[in-house]
Amino acid sequence: MLHPTWAVIDLGTNTTKCSIAGLSGDTLYLQEEYIEYNRLGEGLTQSGNLSATAMQRTLEVIRKLLVMIRLHHVEDVLVVGTMALRTAQNAGDFIGLVRRESGLNIDILDAQSEARYSQRAAMSMQEISEAKTLVFDIGGGSTELIGCKADGSLYRESALLGAVTLTEGFGAHDRIPEQDLRKMADHAQMLLNQHLPVPDVDLAVGLGGSVITLRDLLDKSDSDPAIDLAEVEAMITRLSDLPLARRRCISSLTPQRADIIVAGLVIIHTIIKLQSLTRFRVCPWGMRHGLLLARTGAKTMSGEHI
Repeated sequence: MLHPTWAVIDLGTNTTKCSIAGLSGDTLYLQEEYIEYNRLGEGLTQSGNLSATAMQRTLEVIRKLLVMIRLHHVEDVLVVGTMALRTAQNAGDFIGLVRRESGLNIDILDAQSEARYSQRAAMSMQEISEAKTLVFDIGGGSTELIGCKADGSLYRESALLGAVTLTEGFGAHDRIPEQDLRKMADHAQMLLNQHLPVPDVDLAVGLGGSVITLRDLLDKSDSDPAIDLAEVEAMITRLSDLPLARRRCISSLTPQRADIIVAGLVIIHTIIKLQSLTRFRVCPWGMRHGLLLARTGAKTMSGEHI
């Protein structure tokens, strides 16, 4: 029997995601998944603040989610914020707004906690065993990097590098010229080099919207979740040469992600190259799923995911 009493709302830089799950034995079964591209962190790189428009957009999303959550009779609702709320100077204003308007309290995850939950999600994959593994989770504003084995972590790091922030810094163009691609790659490499040790892993596993979008663009299935470095390179070349309007028309690319996907792919490519690997595996789960696993003590996830 399922007990659908857990829900997580993940307030990211680019998206707000919600998962509702019920527990049976040691498996969590997803019952509802929701994503909204409200871009809470829009303009944060330049201003250091959350804009009033972005805060109001996100509040409206939270209100919609509460309606869905109540229909599922959820008793335990966790609302978490990540990089945008960790770094915005006016994060307290948004937290207060949400508390007044919805009654919900937002727990801002520190970088170590965010990385730990991403690791928990990845470790639920059966493919990860005793191999030294790099887990990377690319968000809109940061990238979590976790070196681990089945019996624990080797390191957990968080780089202030995400698909939104890299786009706003270097790639906010209709087409993205070669010189800007190089600048993006150089900037990504500089930041990642501060957090990644010398190559010493056998396997890389990727999480996050950029990774899932790449999987969809390549028409990969969950049963064959490996992506080659050459495939990443080819997709960067293809998408960077397309006008933004054309990217938004690609059926397997969510229109609201079309402006930031190239930056996300550049981050993926840089990580894999720096680790001297030729491919990586896709984890279908995200940080919020890892949080649910940790909260409930479940070992595995099952169900349709986004």
